[in-house]
Amino acid sequence: NSSNCGVVVSPGNGDGLARELLQLSEDPERCRTFGEASRRSLESSFSLSHVSKQYFDLLTSAMVERL
Repeated sequence: NSSNCGVVVSPGNGDGLARELLQLSEDPERCRTFGEASRRSLESSFSLSHVSKQYFDLLTSAMVERL
């Protein structure tokens, strides 16, 4: 997928899932790349500053709606 954090398989596509899992089992470097990209994505999306800003924006929006 576009974030390079893993693979996407359509729901109900058991053959596709099996194929992707087999390919991943044979390519530890690809797994490592996915893991590193996933960690970067998680750290940027859920950093204290990012989550704090989202929470602040939510509270500000709720206060404005009450006024």
